Amino acid sequence: MKPNSKNVVKVSLALSLLILSGSFFISLLSPANANQGIDNPSPNFLATASGNIMMDYTSVHVPSQDKTYYECMVWNKSTGESKLYYYSYSDKSFKAYEDNVQLPVPSFVGGGDIMMDYTSVHVPSQDKTYYECMVWNTSTGASTLYYYSYDSKSFKAYEDNVQLPKPGFDLVGGKIMMDYTAVHVPSQDKTYYECMVWNTVTGESELYYYSYSDKNFKKYEANVQIPSSPLD
Repeated sequence: MKPNSKNVVKVSLALSLLILSGSFFISLLSPANANQGIDNPSPNFLATASGNIMMDYTSVHVPSQDKTYYECMVWNKSTGESKLYYYSYSDKSFKAYEDNVQLPVPSFVGGGDIMMDYTSVHVPSQDKTYYECMVWNTSTGASTLYYYSYDSKSFKAYEDNVQLPKPGFDLVGGKIMMDYTAVHVPSQDKTYYECMVWNTVTGESELYYYSYSDKNFKKYEANVQIPSSPLD
């Protein structure tokens, strides 16, 4: 399991902060590609995807460099097409990564929207940043967790044992949403992973954690779950 963490913020706020601060950033994901990308940051699926464009913006701080790096995942929730952008330190603009640093189009069946949760975490003991993306179908609850492989220089799906099971609650009505997160604990030199899965109509949810001993995601015990009617 690759270490990672999440810090998702609103794109509009983050861009404003970039402009106001006068600071410029570049992604760590592929330093060799810092000067590569596209000049026009509009995703090529925008024109034919009215109302279907989603974004997930993330940032990660690297203490050894005292620098923060920014990325944004943009996708079409109907088709699953996506494009990952990074802020280029040298070009002072957001640029799309090369094709090898893009997610494959998911092949879920059963209708529903395709959603994504992109995250990153820096591990000080390795002075390395790790990247993951949870992709799921809002109707069926089927999901795929991807990680960026430094060896193959591309995003790859984890093995079956490092994938979430479909939620055990009733899928009828509403949509299935997920929030994937992680935290690195320097004193233990260990990263912990969790995912909250819920039904937007019933409010039923399940909180999962990655078990290092079992090498898979497991559902927490009932006492470590949000109440089934959380707003009552």
